[in-house]
Formats: sequence, structure tokens, C-alpha cells
Amino acid sequence: MNALPMRLHLVLALLGMLAVVPAGAAAVSESLVFPYQRLYELKYQFIALPTDDTSLVQVHLKLQSRRDDLPLLEAWIERGADKIDLPVDKRHDFLNLPLSPQLGQENPLVVTNWPRDAARLKVVFELLRPTGQPHSPQSLLLAMRQANAMISARSRLSKERTPQAVGVTLHAAGEQALEITLVDAAGNERKLIGDSGSLDLSAGDLEASTALTSDTAIDLVLPWFD
Repeated sequence: MNALPMRLHLVLALLGMLAVVPAGAAAVSESLVFPYQRLYELKYQFIALPTDDTSLVQVHLKLQSRRDDLPLLEAWIERGADKIDLPVDKRHDFLNLPLSPQLGQENPLVVTNWPRDAARLKVVFELLRPTGQPHSPQSLLLAMRQANAMISARSRLSKERTPQAVGVTLHAAGEQALEITLVDAAGNERKLIGDSGSLDLSAGDLEASTALTSDTAIDLVLPWFD
């Protein structure tokens, strides 16, 4: 799956997303561990934006693996003697973190079954389709622009240095090629195939099209940063 580019990693690092192992956490010192408050603040800053401006964007916390030999991801919150299992999207390694102000104040550890240097934390902006509707060039453009606005709203860099998506990346469901067809205003069709299971569409591709159909189920759509 396409990852956010290095420039965006820098932005998110400046937002305070780096993983740390707190002092006194000897029992989990070899695991990839995060303070709950750090994850909460990282995700909440985007969730807190006006919903009218984020209707087609879902924010995920993703662990990007650095290795090929890792087990399926598991994660949990260690809250005193309690262990609260966190739902994990094992296909994309998304952490489904509950946003709890109470847990934010308590700041327990979020622990994973991966070694501490095995992955890096990212924010991923999933571009959604309108409820009950298929993806269309217009909805993809709107979702991309919403994601760009969210990044701009929270970036600490100047406008010129803040990364902005120039298109979208479509990902197929499962291990298969992705085939889509773009139709322009004159009814001309343009077929595109992503043999690796993903396909980049520029904003220009979308602006020049009035319809989009897919011969393959689309599993995930992300902003594309050139």
C-alpha cells in the first residue's frame, strides 16, 4: 500500500507523533509502545475539525512496518491491572484508538506485539465515498481537497512547504490487478490498469472525467502526494 511521502512524515513528526517508551515501562521496553495521550492528541486534532469540512475523510493511525517478518498486529491499552484490547485493521495495520478524554488524563500505555523499532507511526487520510453512492471523479476530488485542507489546518510549516495531495491512489481489494474506466463529457472511455493492485489518478484525470467505473472492488482510497 502506498505510504505517505517523506515530506508529510516531517509534518506529522512536527505535530508530535513520534513513538516513545516512557521511563519505568521495563515490562514492555522491548515492545513498540506509545503513551495514550500522544496518540489521542495526534488523532483528535484532525477529528476536532468542523465535520462539514471533513465529511469524506476518515483519519487512521497506521503502523508502517519496517520488516517483513512481523506477526499480525495486536495492540492493547495497559490500564493498571487491566488490559483493554484495541481493534486493529490487520489488512492495513490501522489502530482503532478510542478517543477518551478520561484515558487522555490517565495516559496509560498503548502496547503492541511488535518490537519497538519494527515500525513507524503515521497518520493516514482515507478518502470515503458519499453514503450509498459509488466513487465518482467529483467525490474523489472533493475528498482529496478536504484532506488537503485538514493537513493545511494542522501543519506548522509555511503554506509553501506544507504537502498537498495532487490526486488519489485507489487500492484493490485482495491481491489482484485494479481496472478502472474513466468517461469524459463526450462519452469517450479511457481504461487504466494497475497491475500491482493500486492506481494513481491525478487531479487532472478526475477533473477531465464525468464518470468512473471499476471492474475490481476498490478497498481503499488515499491521497496521492507527488
